[in-house]
Amino acid sequence: MPWVGKVIDGRYRIREKLGEGGMGSVYKVEHVRIGKVLALKVLRPDLLKDKRVRSRFHQEARIVSRLSTPTPSRCSTSASWRTGPSTSPWST
Repeated sequence: MPWVGKVIDGRYRIREKLGEGGMGSVYKVEHVRIGKVLALKVLRPDLLKDKRVRSRFHQEARIVSRLSTPTPSRCSTSASWRTGPSTSPWST
């Protein structure tokens, strides 16, 4: 699915795909109102029906949001849509 240029959740404009992993893809996004650059992790569509995978995905977002580290990785929010992907934006 071509995501580049799309706005997700009315907040995040997708700039480019950064990579792919076992659970999904990671995109470079920009917050449309404040201009902050983030990374957005999107769960693979075939995994959306697996309740355990979704739970693990959201647990990862909760854990990362609590991290206090000098590196710039942190989770700022987590969301899912009935008609779209499960996503988690991470600051970069």
